[in-house]
Amino acid sequence: MSVRETDLPGVGKKFVVDLSGDLELVIVIHLSGKREVFLNDDPEEDNKKLFEASDEVSRKIGSILEGAYFEPVSSEETEAKLGGEVFIEWYDIEENMNVAGREISELKLREETGATIIAIQRDDMCIGSIGPDTEIRSGDILVVVGTKEAQDKFKDALN
Repeated sequence: MSVRETDLPGVGKKFVVDLSGDLELVIVIHLSGKREVFLNDDPEEDNKKLFEASDEVSRKIGSILEGAYFEPVSSEETEAKLGGEVFIEWYDIEENMNVAGREISELKLREETGATIIAIQRDDMCIGSIGPDTEIRSGDILVVVGTKEAQDKFKDALN
């Protein structure tokens, strides 16, 4: 990742952040403190304006991105908290998957993979009490706990 900085006389500064491939984030900081954020995904096209924010809002967004409000837990720390070998993963269920439209009991996922579905995110609700007659639907997000090996088997079983 590289960052290029350019003075914009009478306006402020422009920063171009290379994200990946041809994808660039362009940030213009005006002398007034206003920020404009653009996305450039095609060098032949104009930048697409994502949003504009005041100095105060921009600083708040920056501190959130920096991790001042929430610091993600590294996978090593998560492993230790869950017993060293156990992970929690989220799986999006698409309609072409063989599990969509079927009840958990008929799939025998726990028996075959060793991983356990502990919750289902469905639309705006979270189903935390999963029973054998719970149907897995297209669009669901399954929250699954298990070892790395069990998670790998579970992922394979979904496809």
